[in-house]
Amino acid sequence: MGRRLPIVVPEGMKRPEQPVQAAKLASEAGVIAISEKNKQNHARREKNKERQVDAVELFKECHNSKRKGLSDAAQDVVTSMETMMAEPVADGETPRTSAEVVSKVLSQTSANNTFLKNACLQKSCTKTSTSSKKELWEQLEAEKQGSAVLQELHVLKKKSEETEEALAKTQEEMAKTQKEFKRNLRSKKRI
Repeated sequence: MGRRLPIVVPEGMKRPEQPVQAAKLASEAGVIAISEKNKQNHARREKNKERQVDAVELFKECHNSKRKGLSDAAQDVVTSMETMMAEPVADGETPRTSAEVVSKVLSQTSANNTFLKNACLQKSCTKTSTSSKKELWEQLEAEKQGSAVLQELHVLKKKSEETEEALAKTQEEMAKTQKEFKRNLRSKKRI
């Protein structure tokens, strides 16, 4: 297992003739290629970390085709983003960030846009999702309690009906017994 397998590629060939050597070459080459790719990706991430990303420019890059350029719809959206960025800021207000502008323009064109989230420019709102989850859990618990109360009410109603039936039966038996008693009493009086 611990032996090293020499990889011999004959002259004029692209890969070794023996399948074991070819597999070894492929796996080693794959490992080397993957590690090189990871190094390049890491370097690119480090380079982009320092650069401040403009959401409008990123939107242009993502929606630009080498052959066709920007589509008409994308061009309209970019134009409205640029006009919004160029609007003067009122006194006392903070200037809008490019992410806010992109979010506002895209929300006007589409009800469900995920561009900023996919571009990692907008952090997902964990607080709001957590609070909405909490509200949903509370609502679910309230419904469960309401359901439990309804089930308990149903059980009590069933018991009440059973008790009423038993009472009616007892009253019928009592009425029969009274009739028999009166009949017996009359017959004894006659005797």
